[in-house]
Amino acid sequence: MHYLIRMEPFTTLNMRLQSGKIDIADRQFHSFQSAWLNIMDSPNEVKELIPEFFYSSEFLINSNKFDLGKLRVHRLALESDYVSAHLHQWIDLIFVYKQAVDADPIEDPVTREAIEGMIQNFGQIPSKLLTEPHPPRQTREQTAFEIELQDRVLNIFQNLTHTRAFCC
Repeated sequence: MHYLIRMEPFTTLNMRLQSGKIDIADRQFHSFQSAWLNIMDSPNEVKELIPEFFYSSEFLINSNKFDLGKLRVHRLALESDYVSAHLHQWIDLIFVYKQAVDADPIEDPVTREAIEGMIQNFGQIPSKLLTEPHPPRQTREQTAFEIELQDRVLNIFQNLTHTRAFCC
């Protein structure tokens, strides 16, 4: 709901959450940069990355005409060398060992209710899948080089039928 505040019914839902008013501007989504910095700097920032980031630009349109970027630019960015080189860091943040919070052992009913409310309104981080850092993605050049090396590696058993036993 945080990212979709510019679209109905999410505007109305947000107003219900905030006692009939729109939340203060400083707490609303207004730029990718500030959202990213909040996610990286705060262990309490748990808003999930919604699918609309990758297929719909409607949630970025608002009546104030802010320049929030273009969907095409985001799609191009996903295919960029920079994203490929850093994709493993995102995987580590979302699915692996860098996850900061484990809500499963929380037994206090008040705390659990508060966390469940946050999850309903803001989403949640997926369960931890891996315990080690994800390896970086290889470039096409690195992959081609490794394949070429594998083809060049001498296999001592390759010509076994042509070998002879040596006798004293």
